[in-house]
Amino acid sequence: MTKRVLYCLLFCTALANAQEKQLRNNEERENDSAIQLFEKEYLKQEYDTFEGKITVIDHNTILFDNKTLLGNIPAEYLSIFTKGIFYPQLLLGNAENTPVKSDSEYKSLSEKEKFAYIISRNDTMKIYGFEELKFLQVSPKVKRFRFRYYRQGFTNPTIYFIELTNEEANEQTSPETFIKGARLTFLTDGWIMV
Repeated sequence: MTKRVLYCLLFCTALANAQEKQLRNNEERENDSAIQLFEKEYLKQEYDTFEGKITVIDHNTILFDNKTLLGNIPAEYLSIFTKGIFYPQLLLGNAENTPVKSDSEYKSLSEKEKFAYIISRNDTMKIYGFEELKFLQVSPKVKRFRFRYYRQGFTNPTIYFIELTNEEANEQTSPETFIKGARLTFLTDGWIMV
């Protein structure tokens, strides 16, 4: 092995270690921010479950009446959505969907009009990174989650938090049983990821 190859390997290893440390630091900062958010802004709320028609297209697409939820939701949490505990109308509103423009209609718009059209779209909600935040667990009756919401027309996602409460749950309650008896008791945005 030549010195050049050896130096390259050492440099790449050091770079990979530095990137991994930076990712851990970013995750720790984000977790600390989540803890502070719940300490400062938490107020228990009550939300109704979705009463409309829920259609599961596939594991990444769920239709709630006229609003679509897109995302890579872990299978163990899918029932949070399919049972109507959390649904797009909570963030997108219940208004009729903005009419979808054809390709030719869209191309005829000015840049300002295109941007206004894109950000006014209220038919689809994209979420990714849905995860339970076990470090925020205050009781076996409460589970807290975080996800990234990608709003139409914006590059950076907004971090959102939800809390589910199941008054009948205890330490032995399975995740499926917990969700079956849960209701949404907190929803807030945290910050925009940069």
